Amino acid sequence: MKKNRFYNNKKRNQKWTEEIQGRQIDFADKYVGGIYSDKYDYLREKPKEKKKRPSPDTALKVARGFGAVLISILLIFTGYTVMDVYMLRHKMPSLSGVQSAQNTSMGEITLQTKGSFIDAVSLDGGEIITSVAQQLSDSGYTSAVFDIKRADGTVAYQSTLSNIDAYGAVSFAADDLAGSVNILSQYDILPVGRVYCYLDNLASEKNTAMAVLNADGTVYTDTDGNMYLNPDADEAYSYIKDIIEECYEAGVTIFVLDGVDLPDGSGAAAAAGFEALAKRLYADIGTGIKLLWAQNITIDATEESSTAEISETVEQLADLSGEDGIYFIESEYADLKEILDDSAITSYIISSE
Repeated sequence: MKKNRFYNNKKRNQKWTEEIQGRQIDFADKYVGGIYSDKYDYLREKPKEKKKRPSPDTALKVARGFGAVLISILLIFTGYTVMDVYMLRHKMPSLSGVQSAQNTSMGEITLQTKGSFIDAVSLDGGEIITSVAQQLSDSGYTSAVFDIKRADGTVAYQSTLSNIDAYGAVSFAADDLAGSVNILSQYDILPVGRVYCYLDNLASEKNTAMAVLNADGTVYTDTDGNMYLNPDADEAYSYIKDIIEECYEAGVTIFVLDGVDLPDGSGAAAAAGFEALAKRLYADIGTGIKLLWAQNITIDATEESSTAEISETVEQLADLSGEDGIYFIESEYADLKEILDDSAITSYIISSE
């Protein structure tokens, strides 16, 4: 009978096939020189960090900051909107056809203006003209028109010209023309002076050498008893030019010429007219002024007058845009300006006196 063989531990750990390589794996093997180097760590699921809820104080600060930014944006938007509306309502009279202010004279500019006629005595250079300028600006007017030389020959400003002093022509005059022009400009209101040129009952009588005469040497008068300066007389022209030039030096650059036509029976009608006078004035005074020709219109209105009736009258007026004419409209109708603004009339002066 074969005996069972039992094995002992004498040959344990001896080589059977190959030598044992390496060493036993340790947890610390993932750190080499204090640096984590487990290249498979990215595969392991990471615990999610819980977001911390902001404290009430922090939330309040964030809300206040957001609110301040929002209010600032709204204020800026509102400010630009209000500024655009203001500029549209109170902009200076439009000057079309201007390519360069350096090479374009005032005489070549096409002027469009919404004017209101004011009394020359309000040109005090102080509180009165400031109040007037504010009212005109609030009402949407872009120019203030005042007399420089009236139809009766009187002068409406404090002149230093010797012949005006000799004729005693100054009457109900502006106390401070230059100061008032400056105040009007501050309110974006264009100062415009009206000059009655040849129609003159004062200088024609005081100095007959300037007047239109009959064949017998007497001063000519029309059917209404009016007298006129002679367009052919150099002294008469110089008288008109010196008045305009003196006001130009005070800051007035826009002049409305009225009374530039003479009756056919005067014998001097051919030499009169706006174009001939304007040409001479531009040549002598220069390109810093703008001359307009007054187209006088009277629109009668009563308490019973309707807007439709006044609108129909305005629609019959010709469009003067692109020309040197301006409508001088005498009317007491309160809403006339709104009707004119809705029509094709782009340049006008309203007088309610």
